[in-house]
Amino acid sequence: MTSILTMGHSMRRALCCASLMALCAPAAHAQQAAAGVATGGDGDIIVTARKREETLLDVPVAVSAFSGAKLEASGIANVSNLIGEVPSLFTTQNQTFGPAPNQTYLVLRGVGATSSNDPAVGTFLDGVYQTSLNFDQGFLDLERVEILRGPQGTLFGRNTQGGALNIVTAKPDGNFRFKLQGEAAEFDSYKLGGSASGPVVEDKLFAGMAVQYSRTDGYLHNVTLDRKQDNSNKLAGRFTLRATPSDALEVILRIEGSRSRYGYLGFGVPDDGSKRYVTLDGEKRTSRDHGYGGSLTVNYTFDGAVLTSITGASKTKSRYWFDFDSGPDLGNFQDQRTNQSLVSEELRLASDGSGPLTWLAGLYYFDETHDQDRNFAQGQCSACVFPPIFDPANRVLEQTKLSRDGWAAFGQASYDLGRLDLTLGARYARETSKAHQAGLIFLPGIGANDSFDGTNKASFKNFSPMASLAMHWTDDVMTYATVARGYKAGGFDKYPGSSAAVGIPFGNETSLNYEIGTKGSLLDRKLTFSLVGFLIDIHDQQLASTVISPTTGVPVGVTTNVGSSRSKGVEFELQLRPVAGLTLRGNTAYVDAKFRKITSPVGTHQVGDRLPFVPKWTAAAGGDYTIALSDALKLTGSIDYSYVGSHYIGNGAAPFDPILPIKSYDSADARLTVAGARWDLTLFVNNVFDSFNITRRFAPAFQTYTRATVAPPRQFGVRAGFHY
Repeated sequence: MTSILTMGHSMRRALCCASLMALCAPAAHAQQAAAGVATGGDGDIIVTARKREETLLDVPVAVSAFSGAKLEASGIANVSNLIGEVPSLFTTQNQTFGPAPNQTYLVLRGVGATSSNDPAVGTFLDGVYQTSLNFDQGFLDLERVEILRGPQGTLFGRNTQGGALNIVTAKPDGNFRFKLQGEAAEFDSYKLGGSASGPVVEDKLFAGMAVQYSRTDGYLHNVTLDRKQDNSNKLAGRFTLRATPSDALEVILRIEGSRSRYGYLGFGVPDDGSKRYVTLDGEKRTSRDHGYGGSLTVNYTFDGAVLTSITGASKTKSRYWFDFDSGPDLGNFQDQRTNQSLVSEELRLASDGSGPLTWLAGLYYFDETHDQDRNFAQGQCSACVFPPIFDPANRVLEQTKLSRDGWAAFGQASYDLGRLDLTLGARYARETSKAHQAGLIFLPGIGANDSFDGTNKASFKNFSPMASLAMHWTDDVMTYATVARGYKAGGFDKYPGSSAAVGIPFGNETSLNYEIGTKGSLLDRKLTFSLVGFLIDIHDQQLASTVISPTTGVPVGVTTNVGSSRSKGVEFELQLRPVAGLTLRGNTAYVDAKFRKITSPVGTHQVGDRLPFVPKWTAAAGGDYTIALSDALKLTGSIDYSYVGSHYIGNGAAPFDPILPIKSYDSADARLTVAGARWDLTLFVNNVFDSFNITRRFAPAFQTYTRATVAPPRQFGVRAGFHY
C-alpha cells in the first residue's frame, strides 16, 4: 500500500508539471507558427559509439547523446545531473565507510557498484580512459556527451561491462568563438566559466581554452557550530591546440587540470526525514583532490583508411576525511590519501567507410598505479556510541600500493547487405596486477592487534566477442539484435583491513548481454524513439564479502568472486515536436536485477535478492516551448520531471557496509530563458516542490543509528551568458 501511495504522489506531481506545460501550448503554438522557426531531428546528431562517426539513429547501439549546447541550456553540470535524462542510469559515490565526494560510480542496466574497486561503467574523455578519481569534475566546453548502455568490451575494453560514458570536448577550428557564462543561486552558490577559440595560423593551427570556477556554502546546517557544512569549490581548466599541416594530417593536443574542495556530505542524525542538519565537532576537515592530465591525438588519412593514435596521461591526488561518529565530539575519524596515475596508448587503423565493408583494428596499452594511505583513529570521546570498542588508543594504519599494466588487440567489421547490416568484433586482453599492502592495527579496546606486510602478483586475460544484426526497414527506422560480452578487471583490494585479506587476488567479472532494439524517426522527424529490451548474465561477480580476521577476531570486508546475477529489463526514449517551437520528451526504464548464485558466505547478500543501487523503475518527462518575442528575441520555458524508484544501497559487507533500503523519490526543475543573438538570461528553480529526498544511507552494525545524505532542497537561481 505504501508503494502505491508513493507512486500516486509522484504521479500527481508529474501531472502537475504536464499541466503547466499544456497551459502554455496554445500561445506558444500561435506565436511560434507565425515566426516560422523550423524544427530539426535527432537523426542529425553525430556519435562515435563505434569509434567512427555515425548518426545517432543509424548506429545499432543503445546510446543517448547530448550536445554541449543542450547540456548548458539544461544546467547539466556533471554526470550525476544526467539521472533522469538517460534510461536505467544511476550514480552513486564510493560507499566504503561513507560517501566519498570524489569517487562517483555509474550504474547502467543494473550493472555497476557491487564493490568499491574498479567501476563497471567506464568513462572516456576524448578517447582516453579516466580513473575513478578523475572524471567527475564537471562538464566543461563540450561538443557532446554519449552514454552507451550495455557491455562495450570489444571496442572500449576493460571496466565497460555495464556501458561507457564517452565525453567529447570542443575542438577549435577556423572560426573565432568566445563564450562567457555566470550563475548565482541560493546557498551562496556561484559559477563562472568561459571559453575562447580560433585560428592562430590560417587553415593550419587553431587554439582554444576553457576555464570554470564554482563554489557553494551548501545546504546542510551544522547545529553544533551554527554554520553550513557541505561547502565545496571547484576550479578546472583546459587548453587545446589543433594543427592541420596538410589535408591528410590532424594533430590535437589537450592539457587540463582541476582542483576541488569538499565539505562533509552526510549528516549524523537518525534519518527520520525531518531536518537537513549535522552535529559535527569543531575540527574543520575537508576532502580535496587535484589532478592534471592530457592527451595527444594524431589522425592520418590515406587512400581507403585512417590511422589514429591516442596517447593519454593523468595524475590525481586526493585526501578524504570522514567523521565516523558524526557527533559534536571528535570521536573517531578516517583520514585517507590517494594518488593515482595512468598512461595509455591506443593505435588503430580504420576504413574510410566508402564501401559496403567498414572495419577497424587496433592495439591498446596502459600502465596504472594506485597508492593509498589510510589512517583510522579515535580521539577523546566523552559519549561515544559503542564503548568500550572506541578507545583513544585504537588505531588502524594501512598502506596499499597497486600497479597494473596490460595490453589488448581488438577489431570490428560491418558489412552492408542492402537493408541488412552484419557486425562482428572481438577483443583479447591481458594484464598484470601487483600489490604491496602493509598495515598496523591496534585495538586495545577489545584486546586485539594485527600487523601485515605482503606482496603479490596476479595476471588476468579476457576475450570479449560481439555480434550484431541490424535491419533498416526504411531510411528512418531500424531494428537490431546484439550479443556482446564485457568484463571488469580483476585485481587486489584497495582496503585489506587485516592480514587475512592481504595479497588475495580476485578475478575478472564478466557479463554477457543479449539485446534487441528498435529506433528511428517518424512524421517527418517530428517523432524520434528508441525501444530496447535486454538480458545480462553476470558471472564471477566481484562482491564485498566478510571474513573474520584470525588475529583480531574482527570482521573484515574483502572483495572476492563469489556470485552471479541476472539483469533484465526494458528501456524507452521518446521525443516529439508536434508543432514548431514545442519539444516534448520522456524516457523510462524497468530493470529487474537479482543475484542468481552465491558460492560462499558473503555479508548480507542472498540468492534472489535485488542488486544494490538498482531502482526497478526510473522515469523522466519534460518539455520546452519557444516563442519569438521579436525578430531578435526568443523566450523559452522548460520543465523537467524525474522519478527514481525504491532500491537498496550498500555493498553488503556486514558489518561495515550493510544493505539498506532507499525509498522512491522524485524531483522537478523549471527554467525560463530569454535569448538574443549574442546573449541569454535564464531564471531557474531546482526541486520545484522542495522534496525531501534521501539518496544515501550508511549504518554500520557497530553504530546505533543510521546516517543519511539528502538531495538539495528547492533552489532559485539565475544564469546569464554571452557568446560570440
